[in-house]
Amino acid sequence: MIEGVAHCVLYVADLERMTQFYRDTLGLPISERTERFVAFSGAGAPLALEAGGPAADGPRTKDRNPTLVQLAVPDITAAVAALRERGVGIEGDIRRGGFGALAFFRDPEGNRLALLSAERGVSNAE
Repeated sequence: MIEGVAHCVLYVADLERMTQFYRDTLGLPISERTERFVAFSGAGAPLALEAGGPAADGPRTKDRNPTLVQLAVPDITAAVAALRERGVGIEGDIRRGGFGALAFFRDPEGNRLALLSAERGVSNAE
């Protein structure tokens, strides 16, 4: 019946600004674009942005945006360094555990995102 996830859609207030962040800062290639919708391609479930979301007024907590998009990376240390060079603030330390390694950050509208690597380690911080 279900073949997979077609898109994970984030509703955004400023489609152009958010498109620039996901395309230019995160490096996601655009696969489809209309006046109100932008889809990105890549491995895994495609991510999309759609106009009409609430205005950004700071970081969104789970009760305001209960979705967490995790972006797969092969080397979390290198990916964190690259995002920092592009002006993205990383929240806290890299977390390591049985799940791999996670690093959290936010997009320009305050949505919480994470980098996820299959790297495994015993340390919980870097």
